[in-house]
Amino acid sequence: EQLHRLGLAEGAWARPVRSLSAGQQRRAALARLVLWDATLWLLDEPASNLDAGGQDALSGLLREHLNAGGMALLATHLPLDLRGADSRLWEHPAVAA
Repeated sequence: EQLHRLGLAEGAWARPVRSLSAGQQRRAALARLVLWDATLWLLDEPASNLDAGGQDALSGLLREHLNAGGMALLATHLPLDLRGADSRLWEHPAVAA
C-alpha cells in the first residue's frame, strides 16, 4: 500500500532497490520509514531526487505523521507543504534573514 501511495509502479516492487532510479529509491526508503512505525523521524534532505509528485507525497506523509503525534526533525533546502500539520518550523537565522 505504501509503495503504491508513494507512486512506485507495481513493476518496481519486484525489483531490487539498487536497480531503481534515485527517485524511486527515495520513495522506497520513505515507504520503509512509514512501515517502521517510528515516533521520531530524522530526515536529511528527504525531498532530494523526488519529482513534484514525490515531494507532495512526502509532505502528505509528514503531515499525517505529525498530526498522529509523531515528531520529525529534518534538514531541507526545499519547501515542504506542511499546512494543516501540528508542527513548529525553525529556520536558521542566517537563512531566514
